[in-house]
Amino acid sequence: MLRRILIYGLMILSALTLVITAVTMFFVATVLKPERVDLEAAERPADQRFLFIGNSFTNNNDLDQMVASLAEAVNPAWNDVLAVRAAPNGYRLVKHVADVENAAENPPLRQLLITGSDIMRNWDLVMIQGQSQIMAFN
Repeated sequence: MLRRILIYGLMILSALTLVITAVTMFFVATVLKPERVDLEAAERPADQRFLFIGNSFTNNNDLDQMVASLAEAVNPAWNDVLAVRAAPNGYRLVKHVADVENAAENPPLRQLLITGSDIMRNWDLVMIQGQSQIMAFN
């Protein structure tokens, strides 16, 4: 009897794990936006140029565009505020550092900070957002 209860318990636990995995995969695929790094936009001059480095909090909330709109509204002299983000979902600061150091693949963040044109690398403000759950990690 006990063996049967354990087997049913494991079956239920396995089914729950599958459901949670499926829901998580669906959420990531349909709700979270893929990273958008607009390297073409980063090539144009602007009154103020902001670079946002982060993860899903920056990416999924369009934080860069919200701040650019607020900056234009607060300071009329800034008619054109350019905001670009490098914010892959789930990234931690160490992963951004690895991207910057990755000369072989030259990822977008490396281009925005090191290898891009003079205009592309000229930022008035660089905002860095760390991984939100880092305090919960071991």
